Amino acid sequence: LAAAHCFSDPPLMRGPSQWRIHLGKLRKYFKDEYELVRRAELMIILENIPPTILERDGQSYITHDIALLILNAPVKFTKFLQ
Repeated sequence: LAAAHCFSDPPLMRGPSQWRIHLGKLRKYFKDEYELVRRAELMIILENIPPTILERDGQSYITHDIALLILNAPVKFTKFLQ
């Protein structure tokens, strides 16, 4: 489960297999000991419900901003990956 806007902006529009999903990553430029990397096999973005940006208390919120990614391999949750 992810935010749809991370995958739907024109520079980011790629097929599911083009995405690498890093789970348990703590540092951007270094491989972490408990990090898992998966690829997306299927990406579902609900395009028939457009996102709406709401402003409240000085914060911006995006509604209906959901993407579902089906990964290429199972993920085993641990105390480091939850």
